[in-house]
Amino acid sequence: MVTGLNTNQRNRIFIMKLKSSNGSSFQLKIIGYEFPDIKDDYDDSNWLMIQIDVTSNENAWHANFPALTTFEVEELANWLSSIDSIKDDPGRRGFIELCLDFQFSTRTDGQQFLNVFCMNEMSPNGQPGNIFETKFPVSEINLSQAAKDLRLELQKFPQRVF
Repeated sequence: MVTGLNTNQRNRIFIMKLKSSNGSSFQLKIIGYEFPDIKDDYDDSNWLMIQIDVTSNENAWHANFPALTTFEVEELANWLSSIDSIKDDPGRRGFIELCLDFQFSTRTDGQQFLNVFCMNEMSPNGQPGNIFETKFPVSEINLSQAAKDLRLELQKFPQRVF
């Protein structure tokens, strides 16, 4: 049983959503554990199947891949929720699997962006070596809501071995 969620939240799907005024969007959803029956191995017990849906002016696709661990989803949520309070450049959030990367950038005119890189298996054609970037103006996205939705979804898939 999932703890910390009320009855309505247990069955609800919380999807991390980013959407900009130019029509670009990125959604990240946890599908489940990659190895649901392995509960006693630090590495394999905490790998998650991730689904992304991406739309940009150039492309639209979705991909499923064991891209993140439970620990990395928590780190991503913490990083997203901290961006507004960081005075200096918050940098980037990369992961063990080289298929998703989130990077903060500031243009010379001062406009700030969250850049989402979908690489390799999570790229539009799912091929190694491919990188696709989608930029989201920070002023147009709700980073704290994205972090909150990630945390709520992660409660359904808790860390199983610490």
